[in-house]
Amino acid sequence: MSNKILSVEWNAFGQKTVIGKLTWDRCKRRAVFTYCPADKDMCSVPRLVPDGFKPGHTARPQLASGRAFEYFHGLHGVFNDSLPDGWGQLLVDRLLRREGTLPESLTPVERLMYVGENGPGALTYRPTSPLVEDSRKPVLDELDRLAAESVDILNGQPSKMLDRLVTMNGSSSGARPKVNIRLDDQGHLSEDGGVWLVKFSSMNADNRFTGALENIYAHLQREAGIRVADTRLLESDTSAGWFATRRFDREGEQRLHVITMSGLLEATHRLPSVSYEDMMEAVIRSTNSSAEAAEFFRRAVFNVLAHNHDDHVKNHALMQDREGNWSLTPSYDVTFSTSFGNEHMADLNNKGRPGVKDLIEFGNRYDIQRPELVVERTRDVLSTFPAMARETGVPGEDLSLMVRNIPGLGKG
Repeated sequence: MSNKILSVEWNAFGQKTVIGKLTWDRCKRRAVFTYCPADKDMCSVPRLVPDGFKPGHTARPQLASGRAFEYFHGLHGVFNDSLPDGWGQLLVDRLLRREGTLPESLTPVERLMYVGENGPGALTYRPTSPLVEDSRKPVLDELDRLAAESVDILNGQPSKMLDRLVTMNGSSSGARPKVNIRLDDQGHLSEDGGVWLVKFSSMNADNRFTGALENIYAHLQREAGIRVADTRLLESDTSAGWFATRRFDREGEQRLHVITMSGLLEATHRLPSVSYEDMMEAVIRSTNSSAEAAEFFRRAVFNVLAHNHDDHVKNHALMQDREGNWSLTPSYDVTFSTSFGNEHMADLNNKGRPGVKDLIEFGNRYDIQRPELVVERTRDVLSTFPAMARETGVPGEDLSLMVRNIPGLGKG
């Protein structure tokens, strides 16, 4: 494939404009982004990252080459956010091989062709690969079939629904298979409904209650005072239900700009790389809001006490409003999870297994009012988890294992 020049488009709140060009420097193996036109009034250019951050994509008319990041393969963090990983990357790689292209032969810039207009947030890319066709069709009655096809793909089997799964994935990140559908406020399939993300199980051996557990955790977070997007548990004949969440980067037909902590801090999510302190500093610096700092603290407390070890930099993000102000996105991808060495991906107080004392010290360090009350409220909320899980039908042996490992249910 020849070296492509991609137009980067800003498509937020009904405003759609080309803001720059992305190309690949094959000699230096890194992306080069240039605002278009170079003499454009920078006051009118959308801000891709909050002011003051090192990536500085709005700091000058022309942005030079991206640093050759080991984990981003030379791509800027804000654009790397657009690329799928895990399940989404597997789908695109399978599509490429079917069409006779080695996935490894594509540069990161060329991979953005397969994102096109289907990516998260407000950034879109042209030209779009002709291999990716829009084949969204009513699928609510086909979710079990799509889930089965997803498992076949994960197991290396061919799939007749590959093109459809690629399109419906919407450039989503994460390991679990997922599709995008439209639902109305009553949860019925509707072409005029909002965009919802539906998650399937990632492996045959994956617990059939995975979706139900994530839905329980979403409910518990709301009870703990944390912002969470609307969620539903869709009926299934093969599991306890598929977890569905309304996409917070969409308002009707309009898109909102979102950047993850991974893209903002240009840090990998594949290894423990950023602490809660680092992310708190980024929240405060980006939002200049004590309310947002308190919201982030509540999320840190919940993750620690609820045994959500998968709290890496791609599972925390900021979003931009119409006036260009930044705030935390609703919380997402939170459930009972275990990571490397039974430690959190994001450390706190230099500990991979922080405790209540570390949480309270963390809150005091950032002037959070009465952090001990946040801890107490979260523990009270978590005390309802066993009953909710039993009602959902989680097997007793699995539930007992989780209860023994959820810190918020202990006495310490």
